[in-house]
Amino acid sequence: MSCLLLLLVVLTACGGGGAGHPGEPAANFATAPPPPPTLEERNRQLNDIIEFDRDIQLALAVYLNHRLTTKDRQFLCAVLHTKAAKAYFGCEGQP
Repeated sequence: MSCLLLLLVVLTACGGGGAGHPGEPAANFATAPPPPPTLEERNRQLNDIIEFDRDIQLALAVYLNHRLTTKDRQFLCAVLHTKAAKAYFGCEGQP
């Protein structure tokens, strides 16, 4: 009987006051993640990415347009799809 009483005392002493008891908050819980961005914020982020992509494409097009050989321009004119791109690279008179 004394062993059972000793075990009860030890368990009470070891487990007293710590996290995991009902009604007490645990000390190591992480904070909740931030709420997802609103639709407007997400659209703004996507528009910023699209505008950046367009700027890079335009800069690359200007760079390439100054360094194209005749064969390069012929190939480019053959693979371009839009009238605006074909006009930019001077493809009007090309087959």
